[in-house]
Amino acid sequence: MAEAQGTGCSKIEIAWTADGGVTWQTSVLPTQYPNGFGGVHLSFVDPRHGWMTVQTPAGGAAGTQADLYGTTDGGASWTSLGSGPFAGPIEFVGPQTGWALEGVYPERLALTHDGGASWQPSTLPVPAADSGDLVLPVSLPTFFGPKVGVMAAGLAAYGTPLEDIAFYTTADGGATWAVAGTLHDPSFQNTGMPGVAFATPVDWLVVAPTGTVYLTADGGATWSTVAANPALAGFPRIAFVSPKVGWALVETHRCTGFKTGCGSASRVLKTTDGGQTWSPDQPPSE
Repeated sequence: MAEAQGTGCSKIEIAWTADGGVTWQTSVLPTQYPNGFGGVHLSFVDPRHGWMTVQTPAGGAAGTQADLYGTTDGGASWTSLGSGPFAGPIEFVGPQTGWALEGVYPERLALTHDGGASWQPSTLPVPAADSGDLVLPVSLPTFFGPKVGVMAAGLAAYGTPLEDIAFYTTADGGATWAVAGTLHDPSFQNTGMPGVAFATPVDWLVVAPTGTVYLTADGGATWSTVAANPALAGFPRIAFVSPKVGWALVETHRCTGFKTGCGSASRVLKTTDGGQTWSPDQPPSE
């Protein structure tokens, strides 16, 4: 396991462990960022092979840009793989095959078959009822084995807010994608992207920005709704380890004045019933 964090304003430190976190070793990425950097994201497919994106200020207000690095020794050393318009997180499903989101919104899904050396666009079809809308990826694909995968994307007309969430499935490793259905909630349009998680190929969960939870156990054919939970309101990041057990990381940002007195807070919630109920998850006391 490895993690990366900034040290000061220009350096990135990588820490890795080979014993489940009992001991850690660290190194500093040779590349320095005197103008600062944004998010740092990691993806590993085994204990040795991993990739990292470092968002840079090169894109400015009009775009997004990130440097890409790869490691073959568990994070002890990293090799530059160039840069691209990556929106942040990447997800590799094998030593050669990986996925990334590109663009500001983001608005493109990209695929590599050579370990990140080159990337090609992967096109998502527009549902027939939403002809003419833009397809804006909400999440990276989640794969269950080498072939079966699921992902979500927002639908919006050019220059308008998000309208609906569309769900896509693949049975050929992402070579082609099919529309599995859509989900509409007025709060999508008002506030932006929801939290999405895929526990299995057919058990999916969506948390609207209002805290309303949507659940499906049949791959989007039918949905049930759980009343809004204020603790989930915002833009949660959600992960499940089984159809029933999952966690939500909810981050909130507030300012007491116009760009003054600003701060942020985060909380972790856990569910053991597939998203029906959530409770604070506290780390064990030492």
